[in-house]
Amino acid sequence: MWLSSRYVAPMPLAGPLRRKMPLYRRIVTKMKPSRLRSLLLTLIAVLIVAAAAPAYASDTLVLSLSEFWQRGLEYNEGLSARELTLSSDTADVRSLYGGYSPELSAQASYTYLDVIPTAKIPFIGNQPHDMLGTLNARQSVYDGGRRFWQIRQKNATLRRDSTLLAQARLDLKLETALRYHRLQLFDAELAVLAENRAGAEAQLELTRLLAQAGKVSSVEVGRHEAALIDVESRIAGSLADRDAAARSLCLLAGLPAETVLRPADSLSEMPAEAAPTDPLATADSNNPSLRAWTAQVSQARAAVGIARSAQLPNVSLQAWYGWEFGTAGFSFDDNRRYGIGLGANVPLFDGLRTNNDVRAAELRRRSVESDAGYYRAGLDVRIQNTFGTLAATTEQLTSARHAVELARLNLSMAMAEYQAGRRSSTDVLQLRTNLLESQLRLTRLLGQQADLTVTARHLMGIL
Repeated sequence: MWLSSRYVAPMPLAGPLRRKMPLYRRIVTKMKPSRLRSLLLTLIAVLIVAAAAPAYASDTLVLSLSEFWQRGLEYNEGLSARELTLSSDTADVRSLYGGYSPELSAQASYTYLDVIPTAKIPFIGNQPHDMLGTLNARQSVYDGGRRFWQIRQKNATLRRDSTLLAQARLDLKLETALRYHRLQLFDAELAVLAENRAGAEAQLELTRLLAQAGKVSSVEVGRHEAALIDVESRIAGSLADRDAAARSLCLLAGLPAETVLRPADSLSEMPAEAAPTDPLATADSNNPSLRAWTAQVSQARAAVGIARSAQLPNVSLQAWYGWEFGTAGFSFDDNRRYGIGLGANVPLFDGLRTNNDVRAAELRRRSVESDAGYYRAGLDVRIQNTFGTLAATTEQLTSARHAVELARLNLSMAMAEYQAGRRSSTDVLQLRTNLLESQLRLTRLLGQQADLTVTARHLMGIL
């Protein structure tokens, strides 16, 4: 932004008119073009640096992405609820294993007998009261494999809920990273807009000086004022969007919504994330959702085994030991009672209910296996598409950087020609807009690259 050497200062005024002229006008009028050009360049540089430097409150909380992850994993209430579900599943598994142990119980009974004198029962004499206390034991010998399949099903449920907890943590990390990148993006956009605003303000001041010198019309001043207003409105919109992104990030990190946040690092080009040779194999080993589907298949298969066990007999061993009180005479030997037996329950016919249960379980198993295969194929496509888009975005960054450099050079040349009178303000404004848009496009491509990188790692389960 230079004043042309062809610029000629107006003739000095005399008399009362000179005394009424403002001080800054008199200074500018007397100033040599070279001196005025140097002063304007210094002013423009100061404005650009001051405007581009972000201002934050003294109580700003500065956190890196890993620190946001740590806070979110510690304070997120949704994760706490899933951890409680996991503890419940563990207790259920232990409960089912307890079914293999014998059941012990103590029992006491009292019976009143309306004894008919003419029909005395020699066993108990003529005593109407009878009490019996026993210690009972029961051991399941065979249940058709029902408990075995129940344990397998509950273990599969435990694995599924464990992987869902891992997936919830992974999802939280992804959501936090995306919002963190969004906050970085708005900070970068605000820096670009601030730089553009500083340039627009300096150009507006220059245009006003040229208009006062009669070099340009007041219409051009109005155009530059309108361009500056447009930049100001963009800054206001970006500030509002940044506040919304910061509040969302506070929610994920368990922070008060009014906390002033600032990312510890700025948005920059990330190292290229190359697609692994076999990304689906990586996902098979690490993606929690894929392992959750595997656990659901195991659940469905165990449900078939449980349904089939209802068609098989149940065998159990029972024993009891105790003493009977209330007989005509009592001794620990004569009044001792005990028994032992083996019981079996063989299903014969239940209206085909069990057969239908088995058929329904088989159909559910086939459905779950089909859904698991479809999810795995879809995950493979999503991984490939994400890496493809990431590679294209990385290539676009190179051209975007070149476009910014070219737009900056064109604007610098146009400003020199504008000051020399060989360019119109419309050309300069258009080139300034081109520079702004190319800078914003570069910034958004950087944000897109960061988002795609964490998304690809999230799909493979290695975020």
